[in-house]
Amino acid sequence: MPVSLTKPSDLVVAAAEAVAADIQRAAILARTARLAELTDAEVKEQYATFRRRAEEMTRRERAIIHAQHRNDLVGLTVADVMRERREFG
Repeated sequence: MPVSLTKPSDLVVAAAEAVAADIQRAAILARTARLAELTDAEVKEQYATFRRRAEEMTRRERAIIHAQHRNDLVGLTVADVMRERREFG
């Protein structure tokens, strides 16, 4: 069976999807294992650090982070996003 370099066969696609799924499962398991090793004190410390950082962020920083995560703003510069924020609240 000839192999096409422009259009992968169903077998190649299925193999790639299986590998991607295995990598994703391994990452989830590794993260779960790290989280399971944390003590209550470490969890509380990380939460306190997160809260402190969140409180320290300015409104502008939160707007930039929010804009960077919005899919419909892909490709805009930070200046574009900030201009839109000023104009539309």
